[in-house]
Amino acid sequence: AQNATIATFNQVKVRNVEVRIVDNDQADLVVTQTNGSTVVLEGALPQGIQDTFNLKLAKELTGTQTVTVTLAPKPGQLTLSTTSILFNKDNWKQGVDVTITAVDDAVREDFKRSFIDMAVTGATGTTDYNGLRAQLAVSVYDNDNPGVLIVESDGATRVVNDDLSTAANEGVTDSYTVRLTSAPTANVTLTIGNDGQFTTAPTTLTFTALNWWIPQTVTVTGNPNYV
Repeated sequence: AQNATIATFNQVKVRNVEVRIVDNDQADLVVTQTNGSTVVLEGALPQGIQDTFNLKLAKELTGTQTVTVTLAPKPGQLTLSTTSILFNKDNWKQGVDVTITAVDDAVREDFKRSFIDMAVTGATGTTDYNGLRAQLAVSVYDNDNPGVLIVESDGATRVVNDDLSTAANEGVTDSYTVRLTSAPTANVTLTIGNDGQFTTAPTTLTFTALNWWIPQTVTVTGNPNYV
């Protein structure tokens, strides 16, 4: 059995892991998204969706050094909780959380990506950050356009296939959530298909005028009988 296991895994290809390295000796604007992406939906909470990101500096500020960063969303598409951030020795490292809200209009629009431009517009006691810029792409959904919004946990859905009925199973399940982007005029039922390599629970989802904005969770499990 041990030899069979070794033969199974011998020379198996392993995906590379890409690592983004931020150098604390080099001035830079560091943008961190929640769950690796930024998604908003028009409309007031809880039907709409807001999102946040964190902006911080890579190189330390000391003493009286300050850096001002101006944030400019595309007019008419996004609003921000702040459009100007003053960094100093106390907040450069942990950064500042910025909340993004989609502008709710009555125009029916397709899904789009809207960009937030960030630029250093002022600094005292340091020239390291002069001229630095960054940009964030925001996925914007319209509540006037019927659609289905799927959010994967950690930005992807991955399962390990094994017999989950045994006590010593090593299978791994995953999940994602599903909701609608606008209120339906009648019940909406979604059927979840698969190619036989996995199963889902549940296999159907039903949304009504009373719950269309509430995310429903779908659990994905590898099919141990699939060859």
